[in-house]
Amino acid sequence: TIYENILQNLNAELNSVEAQLAQLDIQKREATSEKRWVDWVRRYEEQYQNLDNLSEIEKKAYIAALVMRLVVHLDGDTKEHTVDIEFSLPVVGDQLVYKDPKRKSQGYDIIDGESVLTITADFQDRGGIKKKDLGVNT
Repeated sequence: TIYENILQNLNAELNSVEAQLAQLDIQKREATSEKRWVDWVRRYEEQYQNLDNLSEIEKKAYIAALVMRLVVHLDGDTKEHTVDIEFSLPVVGDQLVYKDPKRKSQGYDIIDGESVLTITADFQDRGGIKKKDLGVNT
């Protein structure tokens, strides 16, 4: 009937609009992610170039803005520690790639990195700095 055809057309249009909305949502999330990355770069670029000149408080603030969480695991057999550093942005291996390196005004693409860096190392005490030298009560 005519009502079924109208209903089918409305459903098809609804599906089309929902698909467009989903695509726009993806684009918005990507743009937001790029903006966060660019804002972060803009904010911390100068500090990054002068890390050695920062005070201890400024260094701690810089790291606190970068790192969300540290997770340390000990492998009881190998005595190796695994440290997972979870960053607030995907900065591990991220890249800013110019569309035309000779004409940077043409724009660039942001290639997201990872948000987690895993380091595995043997941190066993080998007779170096003693706990008492660090002011730690044993």
